[in-house]
Amino acid sequence: MEKLNELVELAKKATSGDWTTDARNSVVAVNDQVNNGFVICAASGCDKSHNAAFIAAANPVTILAIADAFGALEQRLAELEKQEPIYQLMDDEHWYDAAPHIYYENISYGNVGRIVYARPAPVINLAELVPREIEITVTEGVRHGLVNGSICNPHRADGWNACVAAILRNIAEAQRLNANTRP
Repeated sequence: MEKLNELVELAKKATSGDWTTDARNSVVAVNDQVNNGFVICAASGCDKSHNAAFIAAANPVTILAIADAFGALEQRLAELEKQEPIYQLMDDEHWYDAAPHIYYENISYGNVGRIVYARPAPVINLAELVPREIEITVTEGVRHGLVNGSICNPHRADGWNACVAAILRNIAEAQRLNANTRP
């Protein structure tokens, strides 16, 4: 990883854009505004054409693309490592879940098994799932509850709103307790 970071830093400072080779086995910039067509390096020796081709292919654009792909793979690996294994054994052509020790014992006897991984449940804000309060208004001295613009019984609105408030309080309390018990 340290070497890749070093290559990224060098790529950011090098002549930008694509590189290619010319007839003299030199590496030249193809579309750099400043160095277009200028020699970046000249290869020599018995493998000069292969070395020049390699250097041209390992241009800053390629190095940065490799680093981005590696970063995406690292992120995906971190996601996979968060998943919990599910140990399964085969019985009469059907898979069933088993405790890890039972799984490994059965595998040691030659039974068919597999380990699959379950994705962790996505993190959601439970408060967003709670329905909205019913708006209570007063029109011409009469108290109304409004649901999507329709008038409803104000007592229904009071009860509904009390339930919504209680649910939201319980969610907040559960989140507070969970935050205090996490390592």
